[in-house]
Amino acid sequence: MALKERKSFREAQEAFEPKEDLTPYIGRWVALRAGHVVANDIDAQALRQHPEVREDDVLVPVSRSHGGYFVA
Repeated sequence: MALKERKSFREAQEAFEPKEDLTPYIGRWVALRAGHVVANDIDAQALRQHPEVREDDVLVPVSRSHGGYFVA
């Protein structure tokens, strides 16, 4: 059972990994769906208001350093 849960977690995590170059969005927030950018904005709250952004999209800040990111 634990192995199955671990696999499900990895599959879910993989769906949120960016599948394109985020360099053009440095300093901005992007909304990702299935790993692809659907919208971007300088502000996370403003990005959430974009009509193309769905509630289940993942918002990610794109920083200059690639040390990681957090999900909002």
